[in-house]
Amino acid sequence: MQTNEYLGRVEDLFRELARPSPPVLDILEKLHRFGVWSQGGVKTRGSLTAAAENRLPDPRQIESLWLWADSRAGSDICQKALLAIGQWGGQESLHRTIELMQAPETDAETKLYCVAPLRNIGGPEAVRALARALSDVRPEMQNAAMSAILDLTAAELSAKRPEPAPALEALQELQAALAGLLGSMPAPLHLRPQAMTVLANLEKSGLLGFASVGPVSSVSQRQWAALYGGPPKPDDAAGSVTVPMPLVRAGGRKEEVAVKILPIPEPEKRGYERVAPLIYLSQDLTVVITMQIPEEIFPEGVVAIRVSAVTGDGTETRAEKALMRGVPTAVLEFDIPEAFRSEWCEKPRFLLRGEE
Repeated sequence: MQTNEYLGRVEDLFRELARPSPPVLDILEKLHRFGVWSQGGVKTRGSLTAAAENRLPDPRQIESLWLWADSRAGSDICQKALLAIGQWGGQESLHRTIELMQAPETDAETKLYCVAPLRNIGGPEAVRALARALSDVRPEMQNAAMSAILDLTAAELSAKRPEPAPALEALQELQAALAGLLGSMPAPLHLRPQAMTVLANLEKSGLLGFASVGPVSSVSQRQWAALYGGPPKPDDAAGSVTVPMPLVRAGGRKEEVAVKILPIPEPEKRGYERVAPLIYLSQDLTVVITMQIPEEIFPEGVVAIRVSAVTGDGTETRAEKALMRGVPTAVLEFDIPEAFRSEWCEKPRFLLRGEE
């Protein structure tokens, strides 16, 4: 069936919907199904920075769908209407979708269905709502929001616009939400790699505009910049960043610990050269990094944490000093072999070992 044929069928369905006592559920389900078929499958129509347009034969017909996208109409009808709105609606439907999703009287399942229009229509307003949904207490909402963000980010990469549309506020809110997932230990572990995928795709899109300086642990330094305060700045203006790092306890048990990496004030007075954000080189060519694990999250039962720099060949270079319970901050020096030093500074990797 060609697109024009679908539009003709859609017109017929709206006429049927306007009749007395129409079979509402059946009509809404067909509208959703025709929307999917007319695109050749379930596809996101918008992107991170651009909302999709209303594609109904008469854009005003969207109001007929919103009459049924009301929790008072019954959850089944409301949910089917939301799916249809996602297929046919545009920017005009985002505000009402977000209001419905955030309304206290909306049931939990219907709130999940609100993600469908946000995913399919996209745009900055949808991105902000999805970013807020990442902090929802319900894992199913977090999962749905992250899935929608992944789709919109992928759509952004494939969009062919002469210049990226400005959506900095929405992107900054999204970055902050992703930072919450990466920096919060209770966050679902399976969401972390997805958050990193979104950040990597944001970088690829060129929307963030940060210079590439290579990955650190499992989060790139460019991602640090995006998550923790903008592009790399001079050290006297830079803040600390927190990244999850692998910790191996006695007996081989592994866990993840949030490590704060701090700037060194006035590094030149100490004879240090800044070679990457928060990474320095001393006069004797040892790599210098200041790390901290706040006392309140210092791993239980661990009295000291030894930190090693791991080079590309898998060799561990351990710092002489350790992070100690009661003295959780240390300036660590790594005597990385010259053959690996530059590569390591571009792509640092760490391994922590706990002493109990």
